[in-house]
Amino acid sequence: MVKHDYSSLISGAAVSCMLSAAQAKIDWLFEGLIEDDRDKGHQWLISGEPKSGKSRLVLQLAIAAAEGKSFLEFCAKKRSRVLYFNFELSKGVIGRRALEFFGGDEQRMRGCEGWLYVVNEWSFVDVLDKECFEHLKGFVESVQPDLVIWDVLKRMSHVDENSNVEMTRVMHAIREISAKRTHLIVHHARKEQFSRNAGARGLRGASAIHAEADGVISIAEMGAGHTLEFSVRSIPSLDGVRLLSNGISFQIEPEQPPVEKQGMNLEIAFEGKEWLCRKEILGEVNAQLGLAESAADRMLELYVNTGLLAKKKEGRKVFYSLVSKAA
Repeated sequence: MVKHDYSSLISGAAVSCMLSAAQAKIDWLFEGLIEDDRDKGHQWLISGEPKSGKSRLVLQLAIAAAEGKSFLEFCAKKRSRVLYFNFELSKGVIGRRALEFFGGDEQRMRGCEGWLYVVNEWSFVDVLDKECFEHLKGFVESVQPDLVIWDVLKRMSHVDENSNVEMTRVMHAIREISAKRTHLIVHHARKEQFSRNAGARGLRGASAIHAEADGVISIAEMGAGHTLEFSVRSIPSLDGVRLLSNGISFQIEPEQPPVEKQGMNLEIAFEGKEWLCRKEILGEVNAQLGLAESAADRMLELYVNTGLLAKKKEGRKVFYSLVSKAA
């Protein structure tokens, strides 16, 4: 019988090692959001419905990392080498989109040479195929990136997206291919019935997709703008934020005064209409007050509870009406 030496394993499992790890300085890619993890390689998802802006958002993040600049209001601690796998957009489309992010400044864009690599060679890969797995892993290791981006998950395997067993294998394979580097995977969200940002709960497919990820950033269109919701394993909860679209890029909308100090003009909102569905009334709230979805929902519930609005459900849809106009 072979006798194993477990001394190093026991030593590494000691409380002193756990304490040392807890007290170690965090190496951030973007402070307070995404770590530069070289242990297992943090795995992130950026999700949203089709055409919700998720690929724009992740390209903005990639360029910010490559330039060492802030992403939204999260400060980059250093310049990072980014490897971006683009499976959906044509080379011309993503190139023009990137140039627009650089403000049309060719010299600034060339300044990312050696820091940003965008691979446009494939429209599909199969990470569960042994030969493909080894080829991709070898390529990633040769680039030695700080951050790997995969756009988009549905083009990375042939398996059933709703199978927990199969998607666990896919997520593990992507983590291995990413060579113990922090990596982001773009993924689709389900189409929401109630016009909201469902966050990680809205991820399409098997629950294993969310279970395997260390963090999820969900983007959704809301009124004239967008909202972001966060689900993060390793850092305290982050509040959702509302985004403004400045041309192709996004920025966080400045904070609004508290709801209590504002008021919504309900007569204008319901002008000519008896009932508004949730999507319509949230659009009115955003247009008048610019509130994030969660704050808008709280305000609507307050109006219902105080008798200003009536609320009803028809199937899965929710409708609101001024009490004076309610049937």
